[in-house]
Amino acid sequence: GYQLGLTFNYANKALALRQADGTEIAAPLEHVIGADLQFGVGLTDWFDLYLAVPLTLYQMGEFPNDPFNFPTMTTQSMNGFFLGDLRLGLKFRILDERRQGISLGVKAFVSAPTAQLGGRFKKFNGVSSVTAGGMVTLSREVSIVNIVFNVGYRFNPRTEPHKTLTRACCGDKQLDALPLSQSPLAA
Repeated sequence: GYQLGLTFNYANKALALRQADGTEIAAPLEHVIGADLQFGVGLTDWFDLYLAVPLTLYQMGEFPNDPFNFPTMTTQSMNGFFLGDLRLGLKFRILDERRQGISLGVKAFVSAPTAQLGGRFKKFNGVSSVTAGGMVTLSREVSIVNIVFNVGYRFNPRTEPHKTLTRACCGDKQLDALPLSQSPLAA
């Protein structure tokens, strides 16, 4: 068989920049409303192949143009609709709700850096390399609604947040030479 699914999510202050003492400097991603569109094909009764298309339906926030000059900070809008990194995965069913009263499964996936296809500055809706992960899913159907609980892990290649934020907001400006300890982004 086949499956089509749509899940919605919301995050408040998905990204907040703070000084070392915890004082919030800015909330570049203040509100994020997202959705995940999933297409699946059952290869057997217990084994599915799926494609997930993460979408940021709307996000709101302002990102500093120069994160090292907070007192006179100018910003650029983070608002809009964005495509995230596509995920291709496998799902193995361990328990079936029709037989055991609850569904339990394990998922493994890889993602491709497709969010960056819309431009160099992708506004924090993806990463610049292939990632991989897995999760355990627990679900139960109640009337026409499927209630799902997921717990998982996603491996991302090592990044240096200071340099990532610098490049994301300031382009090719060479700020990498500034020691992280002198940065207002240091945690």
